[in-house]
Amino acid sequence: MRRRSASNRTSEASPPADEPPLTHARPPASREEVEGQLERILYAINQLQQLQQRGQYIASTEVSNLRRAFLFAVGEELRYRDTRDECGSTSSSACVSGPTTPSLVAQDPPSKGTTLPTALAVTAATQEEAVCPAEASVPMEAKRNYSPKATAADRLLTALEQYVAENPNSTSFDVRGARFSWRSVIRTPGERRLQSLIISGFIFFTGIPICLVITTLLLLSRYTAPLMVMYLIWMLTFGRPTHPQQKNLFFTRCFLWRYYRDYFPVRLVVPEPVRRRIDKERNYFFVYHPHGIHSFGALVNFGMDRNNASKLLNGITIHLQTLSINFYVPLWRQLSIWMGCGDASASCIRKTLRSGAGQSIMLVVGGAEEALMAKPNRNDLLLFKRKGFIKIALQEGTPLVPVYGFGENNVYGVMDLTNEPWIQCLLRLCKQCVGFVVPLIRGRGFFHFNYGPLPHRSPIVVVVGEPLEVPHIPNPTKEDLDVWQGKYIECLCKLYNDHRGIYDLESTGLRIME
Repeated sequence: MRRRSASNRTSEASPPADEPPLTHARPPASREEVEGQLERILYAINQLQQLQQRGQYIASTEVSNLRRAFLFAVGEELRYRDTRDECGSTSSSACVSGPTTPSLVAQDPPSKGTTLPTALAVTAATQEEAVCPAEASVPMEAKRNYSPKATAADRLLTALEQYVAENPNSTSFDVRGARFSWRSVIRTPGERRLQSLIISGFIFFTGIPICLVITTLLLLSRYTAPLMVMYLIWMLTFGRPTHPQQKNLFFTRCFLWRYYRDYFPVRLVVPEPVRRRIDKERNYFFVYHPHGIHSFGALVNFGMDRNNASKLLNGITIHLQTLSINFYVPLWRQLSIWMGCGDASASCIRKTLRSGAGQSIMLVVGGAEEALMAKPNRNDLLLFKRKGFIKIALQEGTPLVPVYGFGENNVYGVMDLTNEPWIQCLLRLCKQCVGFVVPLIRGRGFFHFNYGPLPHRSPIVVVVGEPLEVPHIPNPTKEDLDVWQGKYIECLCKLYNDHRGIYDLESTGLRIME
């Protein structure tokens, strides 16, 4: 097994000798890093402000995560650790300064009717300013003087904290360590119940069984059995999808998917440099990491297009690639077809990339093996032995675009099977027979939070990286594959490290296992 750490952070633990070390985030070390972090925080704040202005859903965990990222960026490590320990369910109470920590220089909250400056306007107005963390010689009791950019970010965060504190839909009882409480049963708003209902019908662990049960019942009825038999024959013969499939706009624009997205919620970040480099006349090979259990970030953003990914990427069409078995489950197959998905085979990918200008694909390369490694606050990838997508990109001359879903691994827990060899053997046998394996997950239910098939309400932020231009090599050699895989991994690591301080402070860092 090859060893490589994707981050140069300090070690946090002593893993087995054949694994890269666990790492934790470090505060920005220079003025440039601080300013870069504040730019990204202001971008994230601006996204939430736009949602607030449109009256859309904002989760308190999103705001509290940004508050902790802000404290971490400006050098308030003690306050960051305090908020990390105290910030279990709400954001408003987690961001109060302790008596031994300095207070931020911030203006009073705006009164009602006052127009708030947007985060992007603040960024433009303070482009020449940089935040300077306090020197070590400054006593803790002293008040720190932050730049206008940092002060404005703090003020805008305070306004968002007040907004989510006043909105009962924003706060979830699904927090770390929660089990069951009658308070959650009685006081959960109807909108969040609707979110749970929608997502329960359209995830792998419940949706496929529901479709199979409905199919069986229809086959057992003498009134519907002939129609179902005809449907199954058609599905296996003339009804087999031809790729690329066009997205069904009526389906992807259905109002139900808004509740699906807001359950976590799932967000999309496309930095301005990335937008400038995307050409709608070209084709792109998007690669999503990590796989997680269900790849919710890829599904919501690029399958359902619920965060306007196509618009943000200059009008290109992205076809999410999935397991071919999804096209052979009665009723369930229609979801994949209407979302314009492909079957993740090399022939399907090539055909899609050659089908016209702007026709692009997204592949979740980790597969079932990486899904088994998905654990909260971990970012372990299987990438070194995944060279098929590199080969296709070189043969087609298609740019590779790394995409990272921060928080993708946090929505489910996976049972530790280290001491269960017979279960591991059973899972391997299952993968050999059907081509995939169902991880033994630990999710939540409708009224409790420590077990069940539903994912936990944990934010997922998907960030799109800059395209990696690759040459057109019809017959790439092993050396070509190794070279361009190394360059791709460098781009992926840069994407992760640039945004880790905003969206992934609590994790143990990016590790490429094999």
